[in-house]
Amino acid sequence: MHPPRLAQACLLAVLILAASPDGFAQPAPPVIIHGPLLTNPTPDGATIIWFTDRPCTSWVEYAQGESFRSFPSFGGLIQTARSVQHGLIDANTLRHEIRLTGLKPGQACRYRIHSKAILSFQPYEVVYGALAVSEIRTFRTLDPAKKGFFFVVFQDLHNNAARLETLSARTSASTADLVVLNGDNAADPGRETDVFVGLFDPAVRSFAAASPLVLVRGNHETRGAMARRLEEFFPTPAGRHYYAFSHGPVRFIILDSGEDKPDDSPVYAGLADFDRYRAEQAEWLKSEIKSEPFRRAAFRIVFSHIPPFGDGHGARKIADLWLPILNKGGADLLIGGHYHTLYKNAPRPDGSSFPVLGAPPDAAIQADVTDEAVILQIIDAEGKVRDSLTIPAKPGRR
Repeated sequence: MHPPRLAQACLLAVLILAASPDGFAQPAPPVIIHGPLLTNPTPDGATIIWFTDRPCTSWVEYAQGESFRSFPSFGGLIQTARSVQHGLIDANTLRHEIRLTGLKPGQACRYRIHSKAILSFQPYEVVYGALAVSEIRTFRTLDPAKKGFFFVVFQDLHNNAARLETLSARTSASTADLVVLNGDNAADPGRETDVFVGLFDPAVRSFAAASPLVLVRGNHETRGAMARRLEEFFPTPAGRHYYAFSHGPVRFIILDSGEDKPDDSPVYAGLADFDRYRAEQAEWLKSEIKSEPFRRAAFRIVFSHIPPFGDGHGARKIADLWLPILNKGGADLLIGGHYHTLYKNAPRPDGSSFPVLGAPPDAAIQADVTDEAVILQIIDAEGKVRDSLTIPAKPGRR
Protein backbone atom coordinates (compact mmCIF):
# COMPACT_ATOMS: atom_id res chain seq x y z
CA MET A 1 0.00 0.00 0.00
CA HIS A 2 1.21 3.55 -0.78
CA PRO A 3 2.59 5.14 2.48
CA PRO A 4 0.09 8.10 2.56
CA ARG A 5 -2.80 5.69 2.02
CA LEU A 6 -1.49 3.39 4.76
CA ALA A 7 -1.38 6.34 7.17
CA GLN A 8 -4.95 7.28 6.23
CA ALA A 9 -6.14 3.70 6.85
CA CYS A 10 -4.45 3.59 10.27
CA LEU A 11 -5.98 6.95 11.22
CA LEU A 12 -9.42 5.73 10.18
CA ALA A 13 -9.03 2.62 12.36
CA VAL A 14 -8.05 4.75 15.35
CA LEU A 15 -11.06 7.01 14.83
CA ILE A 16 -13.41 4.00 14.67
CA LEU A 17 -11.99 2.63 17.92
CA ALA A 18 -12.28 6.02 19.56
CA ALA A 19 -15.89 6.36 18.43
CA SER A 20 -16.79 3.01 19.96
CA PRO A 21 -18.09 3.53 23.53
CA ASP A 22 -16.41 0.40 24.87
CA GLY A 23 -13.14 0.80 23.06
CA PHE A 24 -13.74 -2.12 20.68
CA ALA A 25 -14.24 -1.86 16.96
CA GLN A 26 -17.87 -2.81 16.41
CA PRO A 27 -18.22 -5.73 13.98
CA ALA A 28 -21.32 -6.38 11.93
CA PRO A 29 -24.35 -7.70 13.82
CA PRO A 30 -24.56 -11.45 14.38
CA VAL A 31 -26.47 -13.46 11.80
CA ILE A 32 -29.20 -15.97 12.54
CA ILE A 33 -27.98 -18.66 10.16
CA HIS A 34 -30.42 -21.49 11.00
CA GLY A 35 -33.93 -21.23 12.36
CA PRO A 36 -36.09 -20.42 14.16
CA LEU A 37 -37.63 -23.88 14.34
CA LEU A 38 -40.62 -24.76 16.53
CA THR A 39 -40.88 -28.13 18.22
CA ASN A 40 -42.25 -29.87 21.35
CA PRO A 41 -45.69 -28.21 21.16
CA THR A 42 -48.01 -28.44 24.17
CA PRO A 43 -51.20 -26.63 25.22
CA ASP A 44 -49.11 -24.18 27.25
CA GLY A 45 -45.96 -23.74 25.21
CA ALA A 46 -43.41 -24.69 22.57
CA THR A 47 -39.64 -24.87 22.13
CA ILE A 48 -37.79 -22.58 19.72
CA ILE A 49 -34.36 -23.50 18.32
CA TRP A 50 -31.96 -21.38 16.27
CA PHE A 51 -28.25 -20.95 15.56
CA THR A 52 -26.06 -17.87 15.11
CA ASP A 53 -22.76 -17.33 13.32
CA ARG A 54 -20.98 -16.12 16.46
CA PRO A 55 -21.35 -16.49 20.24
CA CYS A 56 -24.40 -14.71 21.61
CA THR A 57 -26.84 -14.52 24.46
CA SER A 58 -30.43 -14.79 23.29
CA TRP A 59 -34.06 -14.29 24.23
CA VAL A 60 -37.54 -14.42 22.77
CA GLU A 61 -40.16 -11.69 22.82
CA TYR A 62 -43.68 -13.11 22.63
CA ALA A 63 -47.33 -12.35 23.32
CA GLN A 64 -50.76 -13.88 23.02
CA GLY A 65 -53.83 -11.79 22.30
CA GLU A 66 -55.74 -9.87 19.65
CA SER A 67 -55.54 -6.33 21.10
CA PHE A 68 -53.81 -4.79 18.11
CA ARG A 69 -55.09 -1.29 18.85
CA SER A 70 -53.17 -1.30 22.12
CA PHE A 71 -50.29 -3.55 21.02
CA PRO A 72 -49.97 -3.05 17.25
CA SER A 73 -47.10 -5.47 16.63
CA PHE A 74 -47.78 -8.36 18.99
CA GLY A 75 -51.49 -8.01 19.82
CA GLY A 76 -50.79 -8.37 23.53
CA LEU A 77 -48.46 -7.43 26.34
CA ILE A 78 -44.94 -8.39 25.29
CA GLN A 79 -43.12 -10.86 27.51
CA THR A 80 -39.55 -12.11 27.41
CA ALA A 81 -38.25 -15.67 27.74
CA ARG A 82 -34.66 -16.81 28.22
CA SER A 83 -33.01 -20.15 28.82
CA VAL A 84 -31.62 -20.51 32.35
CA GLN A 85 -29.59 -23.49 33.49
CA HIS A 86 -28.72 -23.80 37.21
CA GLY A 87 -29.09 -20.07 37.76
CA LEU A 88 -27.06 -19.06 34.71
CA ILE A 89 -28.67 -17.45 31.67
CA ASP A 90 -27.37 -19.17 28.53
CA ALA A 91 -24.62 -17.09 26.93
CA ASN A 92 -21.59 -17.26 24.66
CA THR A 93 -23.15 -20.01 22.53
CA LEU A 94 -23.94 -20.58 18.86
CA ARG A 95 -26.98 -22.77 19.61
CA HIS A 96 -30.03 -21.22 21.21
CA GLU A 97 -32.95 -23.19 22.66
CA ILE A 98 -35.71 -21.39 24.54
CA ARG A 99 -38.92 -22.84 25.88
CA LEU A 100 -42.05 -20.68 25.98
CA THR A 101 -44.34 -21.63 28.88
CA GLY A 102 -47.51 -20.40 30.53
CA LEU A 103 -49.37 -19.90 27.25
CA LYS A 104 -53.10 -20.44 26.75
CA PRO A 105 -54.32 -23.51 24.81
CA GLY A 106 -55.30 -23.08 21.20
CA GLN A 107 -54.37 -19.41 20.90
CA ALA A 108 -52.06 -17.63 18.52
CA CYS A 109 -48.67 -16.66 19.90
CA ARG A 110 -46.54 -14.09 18.12
CA TYR A 111 -42.83 -14.27 18.74
CA ARG A 112 -39.54 -12.72 17.70
CA ILE A 113 -36.06 -14.01 18.49
CA HIS A 114 -33.11 -11.86 19.59
CA SER A 115 -29.40 -12.71 19.70
CA LYS A 116 -26.86 -10.25 21.13
CA ALA A 117 -23.23 -10.82 20.21
CA ILE A 118 -20.62 -11.31 22.94
CA LEU A 119 -17.29 -9.79 21.95
CA SER A 120 -15.40 -10.63 25.13
CA PHE A 121 -16.38 -12.99 27.94
CA GLN A 122 -14.21 -12.48 31.01
CA PRO A 123 -14.90 -13.47 34.64
CA TYR A 124 -15.81 -9.93 35.71
CA GLU A 125 -16.51 -8.22 32.42
CA VAL A 126 -18.63 -9.17 29.43
CA VAL A 127 -18.47 -6.94 26.37
CA TYR A 128 -21.55 -7.04 24.17
CA GLY A 129 -21.75 -6.38 20.47
CA ALA A 130 -24.62 -5.76 18.08
CA LEU A 131 -28.06 -7.37 18.14
CA ALA A 132 -29.78 -9.61 15.58
CA VAL A 133 -33.57 -9.55 15.60
CA SER A 134 -35.88 -11.74 13.51
CA GLU A 135 -39.20 -10.85 11.99
CA ILE A 136 -42.35 -11.53 14.01
CA ARG A 137 -43.80 -14.98 13.43
CA THR A 138 -46.95 -16.71 14.66
CA PHE A 139 -47.87 -20.21 15.83
CA ARG A 140 -50.74 -21.74 17.80
CA THR A 141 -50.50 -23.82 20.93
CA LEU A 142 -52.11 -27.23 21.08
CA ASP A 143 -55.62 -27.58 22.48
CA PRO A 144 -57.14 -30.89 23.63
CA ALA A 145 -60.60 -29.28 23.38
CA LYS A 146 -60.20 -28.27 19.72
CA LYS A 147 -62.89 -29.73 17.46
CA GLY A 148 -61.02 -29.94 14.18
CA PHE A 149 -57.57 -29.47 12.66
CA PHE A 150 -55.20 -30.97 10.11
CA PHE A 151 -51.70 -32.37 10.30
CA VAL A 152 -49.13 -33.42 7.69
CA VAL A 153 -46.70 -36.35 7.63
CA PHE A 154 -43.44 -36.71 5.65
CA GLN A 155 -41.29 -39.84 5.61
CA ASP A 156 -38.15 -41.30 4.04
CA LEU A 157 -36.97 -38.08 2.40
CA HIS A 158 -33.30 -38.97 2.97
CA ASN A 159 -32.07 -35.36 2.98
CA ASN A 160 -33.98 -34.43 -0.19
CA ALA A 161 -34.58 -30.77 0.62
CA ALA A 162 -36.24 -29.97 -2.70
CA ARG A 163 -38.78 -32.74 -2.24
CA LEU A 164 -39.58 -31.58 1.28
CA GLU A 165 -40.23 -28.05 0.09
CA THR A 166 -42.39 -29.22 -2.83
CA LEU A 167 -44.50 -31.57 -0.71
CA SER A 168 -44.85 -28.88 1.96
CA ALA A 169 -46.35 -26.54 -0.59
CA ARG A 170 -48.72 -29.21 -1.93
CA THR A 171 -50.05 -29.98 1.56
CA SER A 172 -50.11 -26.42 2.98
CA ALA A 173 -47.80 -27.60 5.75
CA SER A 174 -47.12 -24.02 6.87
CA THR A 175 -50.71 -23.73 8.11
CA ALA A 176 -50.96 -27.20 9.67
CA ASP A 177 -51.34 -27.56 13.42
CA LEU A 178 -48.56 -30.16 13.38
CA VAL A 179 -46.03 -31.53 10.92
CA VAL A 180 -44.70 -35.00 11.67
CA LEU A 181 -41.38 -36.17 10.20
CA ASN A 182 -41.90 -39.90 10.39
CA GLY A 183 -38.35 -41.20 10.14
CA ASP A 184 -35.41 -41.34 7.72
CA ASN A 185 -35.60 -37.68 6.82
CA ALA A 186 -32.21 -36.67 8.28
CA ALA A 187 -30.59 -39.80 6.94
CA ASP A 188 -27.13 -41.06 8.01
CA PRO A 189 -26.02 -37.65 9.29
CA GLY A 190 -22.25 -37.47 9.38
CA ARG A 191 -21.78 -33.70 9.78
CA GLU A 192 -23.78 -30.77 11.08
CA THR A 193 -24.10 -29.59 7.49
CA ASP A 194 -25.98 -32.78 6.60
CA VAL A 195 -28.64 -31.99 9.19
CA PHE A 196 -28.89 -28.30 8.34
CA VAL A 197 -28.94 -28.59 4.55
CA GLY A 198 -30.90 -31.83 4.31
CA LEU A 199 -33.65 -31.17 6.85
CA PHE A 200 -33.42 -28.34 9.37
CA ASP A 201 -33.14 -25.42 6.94
CA PRO A 202 -35.71 -26.60 4.36
CA ALA A 203 -38.13 -27.37 7.19
CA VAL A 204 -37.75 -23.80 8.51
CA ARG A 205 -38.21 -22.35 5.03
CA SER A 206 -41.28 -24.48 4.40
CA PHE A 207 -43.22 -24.61 7.67
CA ALA A 208 -41.27 -25.05 10.92
CA ALA A 209 -41.17 -21.39 11.98
CA ALA A 210 -44.97 -21.43 12.20
CA SER A 211 -46.11 -25.09 12.33
CA PRO A 212 -44.50 -27.11 15.14
CA LEU A 213 -42.37 -30.04 14.02
CA VAL A 214 -42.61 -33.49 15.59
CA LEU A 215 -39.62 -35.71 14.79
CA VAL A 216 -40.09 -39.48 14.79
CA ARG A 217 -36.71 -41.18 14.65
CA GLY A 218 -36.11 -43.70 11.86
CA ASN A 219 -33.39 -46.29 11.49
CA HIS A 220 -31.28 -44.00 9.29
CA GLU A 221 -31.36 -41.27 11.93
CA THR A 222 -29.55 -43.70 14.24
CA ARG A 223 -26.57 -43.93 11.88
CA GLY A 224 -23.64 -41.59 11.35
CA ALA A 225 -21.49 -39.42 13.57
CA MET A 226 -24.31 -36.94 14.25
CA ALA A 227 -26.88 -39.56 15.31
CA ARG A 228 -26.02 -39.10 18.99
CA ARG A 229 -26.39 -35.33 18.66
CA LEU A 230 -29.78 -35.31 16.96
CA GLU A 231 -31.43 -33.74 20.02
CA GLU A 232 -29.28 -30.63 19.55
CA PHE A 233 -31.32 -29.88 16.44
CA PHE A 234 -34.62 -31.54 17.32
CA PRO A 235 -34.99 -31.76 21.11
CA THR A 236 -37.59 -34.15 22.47
CA PRO A 237 -39.86 -34.02 25.53
CA ALA A 238 -38.07 -35.40 28.59
CA GLY A 239 -35.04 -36.16 26.41
CA ARG A 240 -36.40 -39.35 24.85
CA HIS A 241 -37.79 -40.32 21.44
CA TYR A 242 -40.98 -42.00 22.67
CA TYR A 243 -43.81 -40.07 24.27
CA ALA A 244 -47.47 -39.12 23.88
CA PHE A 245 -49.47 -35.90 23.63
CA SER A 246 -53.02 -34.81 22.91
CA HIS A 247 -54.46 -32.32 20.44
CA GLY A 248 -58.14 -32.01 19.64
CA PRO A 249 -59.79 -35.42 19.77
CA VAL A 250 -56.51 -37.27 19.06
CA ARG A 251 -54.01 -38.93 21.36
CA PHE A 252 -50.72 -39.14 19.47
CA ILE A 253 -48.28 -41.93 20.39
CA ILE A 254 -44.70 -41.44 19.18
CA LEU A 255 -42.56 -44.59 19.18
CA ASP A 256 -38.92 -45.11 18.25
CA SER A 257 -38.67 -48.27 16.17
CA GLY A 258 -34.86 -48.34 16.26
CA GLU A 259 -32.75 -50.23 13.76
CA ASP A 260 -34.01 -52.80 11.27
CA LYS A 261 -31.24 -55.37 11.78
CA PRO A 262 -30.18 -57.34 14.88
CA ASP A 263 -28.07 -55.46 17.42
CA ASP A 264 -25.09 -57.74 16.76
CA SER A 265 -25.06 -56.99 13.03
CA PRO A 266 -21.49 -56.09 12.01
CA VAL A 267 -22.65 -52.81 10.43
CA TYR A 268 -23.40 -51.43 13.92
CA ALA A 269 -19.86 -52.13 15.16
CA GLY A 270 -21.11 -53.26 18.58
CA LEU A 271 -22.81 -49.91 19.28
CA ALA A 272 -26.50 -50.88 19.09
CA ASP A 273 -28.82 -51.93 21.92
CA PHE A 274 -32.25 -51.57 20.37
CA ASP A 275 -33.83 -54.83 21.53
CA ARG A 276 -33.66 -53.67 25.13
CA TYR A 277 -34.76 -50.18 24.07
CA ARG A 278 -37.90 -51.53 22.35
CA ALA A 279 -38.69 -53.58 25.46
CA GLU A 280 -38.35 -50.40 27.54
CA GLN A 281 -40.87 -48.70 25.29
CA ALA A 282 -43.24 -51.63 25.61
CA GLU A 283 -43.32 -51.15 29.38
CA TRP A 284 -44.02 -47.45 28.93
CA LEU A 285 -46.73 -48.25 26.38
CA LYS A 286 -48.50 -50.49 28.90
CA SER A 287 -48.81 -47.50 31.20
CA GLU A 288 -49.81 -45.11 28.43
CA ILE A 289 -52.83 -47.13 27.30
CA LYS A 290 -54.14 -47.01 30.89
CA SER A 291 -53.75 -43.24 31.12
CA GLU A 292 -56.76 -40.94 31.26
CA PRO A 293 -55.80 -38.91 28.14
CA PHE A 294 -55.43 -42.11 26.11
CA ARG A 295 -58.68 -43.66 27.30
CA ARG A 296 -60.68 -40.46 26.77
CA ALA A 297 -59.37 -39.74 23.26
CA ALA A 298 -61.75 -40.19 20.36
CA PHE A 299 -58.83 -41.28 18.19
CA ARG A 300 -55.56 -43.00 19.10
CA ILE A 301 -52.95 -42.56 16.38
CA VAL A 302 -49.53 -44.24 16.61
CA PHE A 303 -46.36 -43.26 14.75
CA SER A 304 -43.58 -45.81 14.23
CA HIS A 305 -41.16 -45.48 11.34
CA ILE A 306 -40.82 -49.24 10.97
CA PRO A 307 -44.34 -50.71 10.91
CA PRO A 308 -45.25 -54.00 12.61
CA PHE A 309 -44.99 -56.16 9.49
CA GLY A 310 -42.20 -57.44 7.23
CA ASP A 311 -39.30 -59.85 7.50
CA GLY A 312 -36.74 -57.56 9.14
CA HIS A 313 -35.59 -58.08 12.70
CA GLY A 314 -36.89 -54.69 13.85
CA ALA A 315 -40.32 -55.23 12.31
CA ARG A 316 -40.67 -58.65 13.94
CA LYS A 317 -39.67 -57.28 17.35
CA ILE A 318 -42.20 -54.46 17.03
CA ALA A 319 -44.93 -56.93 16.09
CA ASP A 320 -44.05 -59.16 19.06
CA LEU A 321 -43.63 -56.43 21.68
CA TRP A 322 -45.92 -53.56 20.72
CA LEU A 323 -48.79 -55.01 18.70
CA PRO A 324 -50.43 -56.93 21.58
CA ILE A 325 -50.36 -53.77 23.72
CA LEU A 326 -51.74 -51.52 20.97
CA ASN A 327 -54.44 -54.06 20.13
CA LYS A 328 -55.44 -54.27 23.78
CA GLY A 329 -55.47 -50.49 24.11
CA GLY A 330 -57.70 -49.98 21.10
CA ALA A 331 -55.36 -48.06 18.80
CA ASP A 332 -57.15 -46.70 15.74
CA LEU A 333 -54.28 -46.29 13.28
CA LEU A 334 -50.53 -46.73 12.94
CA ILE A 335 -48.68 -44.52 10.46
CA GLY A 336 -45.33 -45.87 9.31
CA GLY A 337 -42.75 -45.48 6.57
CA HIS A 338 -39.53 -47.41 5.94
CA TYR A 339 -40.56 -49.48 2.91
CA HIS A 340 -40.55 -46.59 0.42
CA THR A 341 -43.90 -47.59 -1.00
CA LEU A 342 -47.59 -46.92 -0.42
CA TYR A 343 -49.24 -49.44 1.88
CA LYS A 344 -52.69 -49.50 3.43
CA ASN A 345 -53.01 -52.66 5.48
CA ALA A 346 -56.46 -53.48 6.79
CA PRO A 347 -56.95 -54.96 10.27
CA ARG A 348 -56.68 -58.73 10.41
CA PRO A 349 -57.23 -61.34 13.15
CA ASP A 350 -53.61 -62.53 13.17
CA GLY A 351 -52.09 -59.05 13.18
CA SER A 352 -53.12 -55.54 14.08
CA SER A 353 -56.70 -54.74 15.04
CA PHE A 354 -56.28 -51.37 13.33
CA PRO A 355 -55.17 -50.21 9.85
CA VAL A 356 -51.51 -49.51 9.11
CA LEU A 357 -50.82 -46.74 6.61
CA GLY A 358 -47.61 -45.62 4.92
CA ALA A 359 -46.69 -43.34 2.03
CA PRO A 360 -43.70 -43.42 -0.35
CA PRO A 361 -40.94 -40.78 -0.20
CA ASP A 362 -42.42 -38.78 -3.09
CA ALA A 363 -45.74 -38.27 -1.31
CA ALA A 364 -47.05 -36.93 1.98
CA ILE A 365 -50.00 -37.75 4.20
CA GLN A 366 -52.47 -34.98 4.98
CA ALA A 367 -54.93 -35.79 7.75
CA ASP A 368 -58.09 -33.80 8.44
CA VAL A 369 -59.48 -34.40 11.92
CA THR A 370 -62.99 -33.80 13.24
CA ASP A 371 -64.93 -35.30 16.13
CA GLU A 372 -66.55 -37.71 13.67
CA ALA A 373 -63.59 -38.98 11.64
CA VAL A 374 -59.96 -38.72 10.60
CA ILE A 375 -59.68 -38.47 6.82
CA LEU A 376 -56.19 -39.18 5.49
CA GLN A 377 -55.05 -38.48 1.93
CA ILE A 378 -51.77 -39.49 0.33
CA ILE A 379 -50.76 -36.53 -1.84
CA ASP A 380 -47.88 -36.61 -4.33
CA ALA A 381 -45.53 -33.87 -5.52
CA GLU A 382 -47.98 -32.84 -8.25
CA GLY A 383 -50.76 -32.38 -5.74
CA LYS A 384 -52.64 -35.49 -6.85
CA VAL A 385 -54.37 -37.72 -4.29
CA ARG A 386 -52.98 -41.24 -4.75
CA ASP A 387 -55.07 -42.90 -2.07
CA SER A 388 -57.12 -42.15 1.02
CA LEU A 389 -58.33 -43.71 4.25
CA THR A 390 -61.11 -42.71 6.63
CA ILE A 391 -61.08 -43.66 10.31
CA PRO A 392 -64.54 -43.13 11.81
CA ALA A 393 -64.95 -42.37 15.49
CA LYS A 394 -65.89 -45.37 17.59
CA PRO A 395 -69.11 -45.22 19.61
CA GLY A 396 -68.63 -44.30 23.23
CA ARG A 397 -65.36 -42.44 22.80
CA ARG A 398 -65.12 -38.96 24.43
